Amino acid sequence: MHITANKIRRQAKFHMRQRRDVRSEVYANECEPDEELFARIPGPDSVEALLDTLDEALHGLNPQQAEIVCLTLQGYTASEVALRVNLSRITVWRVLQRVRLRADRRHRADLVG
Repeated sequence: MHITANKIRRQAKFHMRQRRDVRSEVYANECEPDEELFARIPGPDSVEALLDTLDEALHGLNPQQAEIVCLTLQGYTASEVALRVNLSRITVWRVLQRVRLRADRRHRADLVG
């Protein structure tokens, strides 16, 4: 379960970086399907662990905050989420920042404990 959570955190950190070299991006329509990628499709245990981690992350959030997190996980930008939940982009960003900080604290506690 920790491996999956760590992988999600690394991917989130990658996508949250301010600057990325676009030239290093590989788009799906430009390459052949990677057989190794398809060999690593998560099994039921991995999916269950991921859902447990997501439930744990959403625990304690009010419904609006949980909706913001879920929309973000679905790939919506902060501006798009703000329009959907009728809040400012800054408010959405703050909610997401609080959730990230909370996840970081939990992760550190897991490493220590």
